[in-house]
Amino acid sequence: MYDLIGTYLANNRYRVVSFIGEGGMAQVYKVWDEQRACYLAMKMMRSDLAMDRVVLRRFHREAETLSRLQHPSIVRFYGMEQDGERVFLLMEYIDGISLAKEIFQTAAPFSEERILTYLRPVCSALHYAHQNGVVHCDIKSANIMIERQGRVCITDFGIARLAESTTTTLAGLGTPGYAAPEQIMGKPPLPQTDIYALGVVLYEMATGGERPFTGEEYKDEMLLINAVNREHLNIPPPSPRKYNPRISPALEAVILRCLEKSPRKRYPDALMLLQALENAIGKPSNSEQLTTSVARLHPAVLRFLIGALAVALLLIAFLIGSILFSPKPTATQPPHLKYTYAAQTVEARFTKLPGWESTRQPSLTPLPPTQPMMQPSPPIANTTADTPEKPPASTLPLPPAGAPTAKVLAAQGIYIRSGPSTAYEVIAGYPQGALLQVIGRNQKSDWLAVLLENGQEGWVFGENVDLSVPVDTLKLILPPPTPTPTPTETIRTATHTPTATQTETEIP
Repeated sequence: MYDLIGTYLANNRYRVVSFIGEGGMAQVYKVWDEQRACYLAMKMMRSDLAMDRVVLRRFHREAETLSRLQHPSIVRFYGMEQDGERVFLLMEYIDGISLAKEIFQTAAPFSEERILTYLRPVCSALHYAHQNGVVHCDIKSANIMIERQGRVCITDFGIARLAESTTTTLAGLGTPGYAAPEQIMGKPPLPQTDIYALGVVLYEMATGGERPFTGEEYKDEMLLINAVNREHLNIPPPSPRKYNPRISPALEAVILRCLEKSPRKRYPDALMLLQALENAIGKPSNSEQLTTSVARLHPAVLRFLIGALAVALLLIAFLIGSILFSPKPTATQPPHLKYTYAAQTVEARFTKLPGWESTRQPSLTPLPPTQPMMQPSPPIANTTADTPEKPPASTLPLPPAGAPTAKVLAAQGIYIRSGPSTAYEVIAGYPQGALLQVIGRNQKSDWLAVLLENGQEGWVFGENVDLSVPVDTLKLILPPPTPTPTPTETIRTATHTPTATQTETEIP
């Protein structure tokens, strides 16, 4: 498996960097793409699959559909390449670990909030794929990746279904521990097929790595697979509270509905599952669980908590009383003097301090002409990153299939301007991970023209996004005229010597 490291494939385009791992149908390597100038994940197919013309025909037929699945939580699929007798798949490289490894390293049940954090992007990605007519067929914790930056995404979309052939054992069944009953019976996969497998993943997170169907009484591999399949078909799943009694009844009901034998009894789509999961986790603990938790406290600890609560309430009442009944300070109007000169009008305000005497008057000498009045400086634009201080919200719809796109890379999001320079005004902003439709470039190719949701054209700095196509293939677009800066008004200063027309007025 390691003899490929350091070699070049496909006319020296891909350089094999390191070995990542091995699955049931392929060996996975990290490769450097000389044309894209980035790292990719390469899955080198098993020789029996690489020489199976049925697999190759089916893959060529559906590879185009898989390459159009562009979603922030779906690992991007780039296609299939062939180098002699070697056939390999190329996809986005994820610098992180799988959810299966995260569950193993945690060695304890996940909290409900952590479960929801991981399943939100997964349900979003599955809903998008199902809307585009693609069923994953092999959802499992090993196919859910967690990047170092926290991004959660699904990999191997459609790979299990594409690997079906007359020479492949258990074709299309996915992984036995996650396979839905309709998969085992050879029926066409449905969106509810992925929901069943996701229910097993949810079961693992809630119990610390346990699965509902294991067939542990069998040691022979084939007998074990058959036993697991029979359990999927005939045996109700054990309650996850058997392994984790702290699971709430609402979360338990969500998990068991995902594992219903009949697809019609499961959640109809991934968004319905996500909504049910949020409702279950968002519910407060019931009175029985609260009473049990309080009863387990030591009496001394309970007395201390009650005393601390009483002291806190007294402090709050004292602060409220101090605010409500404290005397209000009386505001006095400071002297407001207005001096009129021939060249300009100067206003001055003075605050009466202790010891201030009414016989003392402010000086009537105006500012010397050598001291011009200061004007506030305009804000300085960030001319390098051109990113906002806080990530903006995104309402941008997904670009049409096949259109050039740019994914936002900056952690704080980016500004969209009306022209290819920071001299133009900001017209929009989008957060990290937003996918923009690119319609052209400027002459220097350092700014990209994008299409906003309202049909308006905007410009984004090229270094802040990941462009899906080479920049020189984009159409050249002439930018709008550069905005003319507002001229600064000339500031006059008063002369030293007052003239006969000068008057003095006092305004109370």
